[in-house]
Amino acid sequence: DVYKRQVSGDNIEDENEVVEENVSEPEDEVEERINIAVMGTDKEGLRSDVDFVVSFDPATKQVGVVSVPRDTKFVMTDEMIQSLKDRGRDNFIPNAKGVRGQCKLTEVYAYAGEGYRDEFVVMALEEILGIEIHNYVTVGIEGFRNLVDAFGGVDMVVEDRLYYSDPYQDLYIDLYPGYQHLDGKKAEQLVRYREGYAQKDLKRIQVQQTFLKEFLKKVVSTENIIKNLPDIIVNAIKYVKTDISVKDALKYAKYVTDINVENVVMETIPGEGGSYFTPDMEGVKELSDRVFYGIQPEPEVIVEETPVEEVVETPVEEVVTEEVAEEKSAVVDTKTLKIDVSNGGITNGMAGKKRDMLIGKGYNVVRTSTYNGSDRERGTRIFVRSAEIGNDLIPYFVGARVMVDTTGVIGDDVDIKIILGLDEK
Repeated sequence: DVYKRQVSGDNIEDENEVVEENVSEPEDEVEERINIAVMGTDKEGLRSDVDFVVSFDPATKQVGVVSVPRDTKFVMTDEMIQSLKDRGRDNFIPNAKGVRGQCKLTEVYAYAGEGYRDEFVVMALEEILGIEIHNYVTVGIEGFRNLVDAFGGVDMVVEDRLYYSDPYQDLYIDLYPGYQHLDGKKAEQLVRYREGYAQKDLKRIQVQQTFLKEFLKKVVSTENIIKNLPDIIVNAIKYVKTDISVKDALKYAKYVTDINVENVVMETIPGEGGSYFTPDMEGVKELSDRVFYGIQPEPEVIVEETPVEEVVETPVEEVVTEEVAEEKSAVVDTKTLKIDVSNGGITNGMAGKKRDMLIGKGYNVVRTSTYNGSDRERGTRIFVRSAEIGNDLIPYFVGARVMVDTTGVIGDDVDIKIILGLDEK
């Protein structure tokens, strides 16, 4: 049978309805990592317009957030299809591009039918990410506004001029760039906007993650919120649909002050865009291993060799002086070399952020730039002039590898060129 949660928020018809519980101070602790699916629905409540998973490891106090684009290609499992058939929903089995069960992630919510919507999206996320999800939280548009207002709004920088009007969706967005206070209504405009972005949903996900981080910063840094957090949670939980009990919500809330927001990992699954977003499943596995299981990939060092035509030369006896021998055996200190950090990812300002980090570690970063090449990769590439250089830089980047430059990527005025990958956030 299809996985069905015993305590289902889907059974709450009104998103403002809340079941009264006898709430006492939670005594037990969170012992193992917990993964919570978060879904934001559209105006009609028939599509999950936003999908991400929050993972918390109580042992390390580490929080990870992995977003899955709404247009991600997904094929329903046999169990999901059988569930639809058992409930007389044969006509709701998707068949996109002739593939039985295939649809976009955002459409799973609608195909599932009443009482199964949240569970189906949870199952889809589990299938895509290869993880177990323990709870879910579903937020409608009105619930999102109320939730933000319950915590007093968020102060943050809006990067762009955002304007969009769609009366059919009851959507009116009108925000100006700059540092400002976002109440629930303005926050909704920020996280729903995507039409003017070149990268559409991928850029919107980036903005949503930035908003979420600023929201967390406010929660953990505002004394009044921390002091009244139990009361705020009891009040705020009525704005969402969830299978998390109030008691468990309070148990999780005890860890809020232990979280270092700057160390929260926020990522989006890799893949190729288009009308469908096709996940790179090998990349998704690496991401899931890293974020949900704490498994770090082995660093890879690649030495690229350029074929050299055979040249017949007159043998010349090499004169090896003491100075030359000493130079050959010397170990190069990377921190004495000039480094260029080039942003080949999608996050604005990332080159400057990595520059500051490296300078703080004692490295000599002399320049930042934007990488305009077409060969962008998920992992960061560290171009060096010889194989014994640069390995000490690998731990500071995501999926990094060292490559000996044979094509002039580095240039003449620096010694190392670091091209940031798409996974750098």
